Amino acid sequence: MSNPPHTPGNSVPLAARAPDEPLAAHEVPITACVLTSPKTLALEPRILPAPPPGFLQLRIVSTALCGSDLHYWKHFRNGSIVPQSPLILGHESCGEVTAVGPPSSDALAGPAPAHEWKVGDLCALEVGIPCGACTLCLPPGEGGLGRYNICPNMRFRSSGRLPPPDFPGGGLLEGTLQGGLNHPAAWCHPLPPGFNPHLGSLLEPLAVAHHAMTRALPLPPTAPPPIIIVLGAGPVGLLISACLKRLPHQHLPPHPPAQKPKPPLPPPIPASQRPKIVICDIVQARLDFAVHEVGWADASILLAPALLKLSKQDLAVYISRRLANTLPVPAATGGQQQQRRIEAVFECTGVPSSLDLALHLCSPGGKILVLTIPPPETVLPLGLATLREVDIRGVFRYGPGDYERAIEVVREGRIRGLEKLVTHTVVGLGEVGSAMELLARGVDADGKDVVKVVVEGDVVGDFGRGVGGGVAWRGVKVPLEEGAAGVGLEMVEEEEEEDEEEGGDEVEERGAETGAETGTEGGGEGDKGAVVILTTGDGGEKAAN
Repeated sequence: MSNPPHTPGNSVPLAARAPDEPLAAHEVPITACVLTSPKTLALEPRILPAPPPGFLQLRIVSTALCGSDLHYWKHFRNGSIVPQSPLILGHESCGEVTAVGPPSSDALAGPAPAHEWKVGDLCALEVGIPCGACTLCLPPGEGGLGRYNICPNMRFRSSGRLPPPDFPGGGLLEGTLQGGLNHPAAWCHPLPPGFNPHLGSLLEPLAVAHHAMTRALPLPPTAPPPIIIVLGAGPVGLLISACLKRLPHQHLPPHPPAQKPKPPLPPPIPASQRPKIVICDIVQARLDFAVHEVGWADASILLAPALLKLSKQDLAVYISRRLANTLPVPAATGGQQQQRRIEAVFECTGVPSSLDLALHLCSPGGKILVLTIPPPETVLPLGLATLREVDIRGVFRYGPGDYERAIEVVREGRIRGLEKLVTHTVVGLGEVGSAMELLARGVDADGKDVVKVVVEGDVVGDFGRGVGGGVAWRGVKVPLEEGAAGVGLEMVEEEEEEDEEEGGDEVEERGAETGAETGTEGGGEGDKGAVVILTTGDGGEKAAN
């Protein structure tokens, strides 16, 4: 089964048009990067139609590559999802508005946008488009649950999962690794002037992290403050740690774009009651980054190969004992040493053994948050969850208010060093193949760890010449503290050309993907020694043979 050629929001292959057919108003020639088979990408000339009612026409400014993009590129599949036709990848993106479609009352276009869009606006794309009419999509006040992220008719850009054949919205939605696309205005989030497009691309995984955090709330006010463990220091695992480290409130009420004024926030959590955040991975560089460079965790544990050979019960006991030494608490009255509860464990690797470890680590009455899709035949000791009433909660993408909260976090500079998550950048769709290879290797030629690779749009080669004033956008490296919006933009005018251009697993396996994202994405081999290093935010470290 192939994708319908005129699904709203998609571009049209140039070959599908008559050779002498002129461009209509707001039609734009673009280039698309199309995955045709494993590790095989083709640059394909296309025509981006004028935006339909309720849509914005966007030039893609930047796209951060995700672990699921890498998995599709490597295997032409993502878990059980096998594309039935060539696929355009990419979904962590921001874009520039080049045309605004007329208003629409169609439920598939989403609710009426609260923002009055104009050409030149910068926006973050929320790329999952729900049906807008089912019980899961409708808000609680209208007889629904307000959980559109698990809508059974959800269409997600760059996913190879086909919607039902009779779905009125058409077929697959193409990803963002193309010069431009049309996207429902209701699912575009305005960004303030000067917002760094790299950070705009990080809003999608940051929204995932925020949604995961809210799924763990509220935390019981135990004494001493509990421990939260994040298994996997890939991009999402790191962002979850960053959100938790700066957890301001026990309850974060959503505020969808149309809801004004925003619901007030509850009182903040006192510093003395904040949980301790511990992140675990097999790559020491990721842990050093989280604890020492950006301060997104209070402590870390390197899961060396020798430890991974232990039974999960023994490994959990070992980790608990080491954390008791690394994050001690004052003795209670009478001299009895108190122990911190492990209140929540976030599983961000997709590896069955890691989920098994989470079940052994979590304290009775705690929560396990699963952000990945383990293999279908995964065997787990669920009796541990039953006997100790441990809640296992799935986390799927993001829901109402998560994107808005993510934008607030970035705009107000609440997460220090966020821009450092983007470790490598390429310009133009012709470099997507090399970007995928870099992400798959996990380290660059200089031995630097690869965390996030961003593909910047080439306005001359990827999007019709002259659109947006012929301006190429480039991110400028500025520390987050120097501007509330994060980083500014440098706009470089392109010289006019006479000729128009068309553009031309196991946890040890870094980059293994079984779901939307895994915490072990994009790193190198773990430390082969048998030494476990536990580091704390004050620079101290403890080692155990």
